Amino acid sequence: MKKIIEAPVVLALLALGGVAPAEDATPSPAPSASPSPVANGASWRRAGPASVSAAPSRLVVAPVSPAPSSRAELGGLQGAKAIALKEGEATLLVGGSALTLRPGSVIGSDVVKSVGSDRIVLVRSATGSPPAGAATVVVSFDAQGQSRVRVYWLSDPAAVPPREVR
Repeated sequence: MKKIIEAPVVLALLALGGVAPAEDATPSPAPSASPSPVANGASWRRAGPASVSAAPSRLVVAPVSPAPSSRAELGGLQGAKAIALKEGEATLLVGGSALTLRPGSVIGSDVVKSVGSDRIVLVRSATGSPPAGAATVVVSFDAQGQSRVRVYWLSDPAAVPPREVR
């Protein structure tokens, strides 16, 4: 005849069987700051606790570059209207005249890097007057062909570097 064991009894037996007696447990060794030898002669040391200074410190904030204020900063494509845009070539209406751009074309101090179906990417090298760093100029066009020029400065020579932290 089979004997049916109820679930609470099985759980109690499993719980008691999985627990080791306390006298058999050996404590693990405490970590030490001394190096522990390794077979190849290398040793490891534990890092000491991190030291944090409680002295008050002054917050340093770098100024944010202002938005481009002149049309010269935005480049010659501000206000341009797209006539035809395709991969590798763009025909734009700039100041009442048609202008065809391909990668490598030069507009002022900007060089066309790529022409896509909805944007033109130009590279601007660092200039001396007014002093400005290198930049990436992105001209994107909406569904009506109107342009939007964004200049991403890669560096800001007018920025004041923060003081050295000691």
